[in-house]
Amino acid sequence: MCMVLPNLGRRRSRELRLAVGGVLAALAVRSLRNGNRLRALLAGGGAVAVGATAATLEPTVLDDEQLVDVTAEPDGLQCSVCGSAIVPGQSRRPNAENNPAHEACL
Repeated sequence: MCMVLPNLGRRRSRELRLAVGGVLAALAVRSLRNGNRLRALLAGGGAVAVGATAATLEPTVLDDEQLVDVTAEPDGLQCSVCGSAIVPGQSRRPNAENNPAHEACL
């Protein structure tokens, strides 16, 4: 059984970029009405750039080698002092020979 972590950040990134582009466009219009041409030009350019990247952002199709298998066994780290496996979440640090060891074993 293989459980794959989906990439959920892509959709939020696009929505955020569209929102930032809209805010920059509103700022450009407001600055232009107030007579600040430089700020309007910069905000308008930013709105176009951010909006263009948000509009052309396409979902990425993941290849099999890019998928992360979260059900896999740990990468086989062994404590160099006691010889037992170091599981994710256990505190560890290198010993004098720079090999991984449980913090309690040191």
